[in-house]
Amino acid sequence: MEKEKKFKKKWETSKILLFINVIVAIIITFFSMYCCITLETAEPLYYTVPSVFVEVASATGFYYWKAKNENKVKMVLSSVEEMTKMEGLTEEETRVLEVLIGTLD
Repeated sequence: MEKEKKFKKKWETSKILLFINVIVAIIITFFSMYCCITLETAEPLYYTVPSVFVEVASATGFYYWKAKNENKVKMVLSSVEEMTKMEGLTEEETRVLEVLIGTLD
């Protein structure tokens, strides 16, 4: 039970940055809405808000691209590890292993 309390999952830096980007986008959106109401003009909405959400979209796209590539490597390595534990691999199975290892590049 003590081990469970000590073990905490650490957030990845990319997740923290993505979270900060979303929070900043929300803050800027509400601040722009406040400026529109107090100044009675919609000029802050023309460029500020779309540019913030373009930045959030870019960060999100990068995060998913990075996660996809990391997971692809993990899946290939686990498959290779499982297959190398087998004894008596045929030539065909050896070729499959070589192809899997080649996809890591």
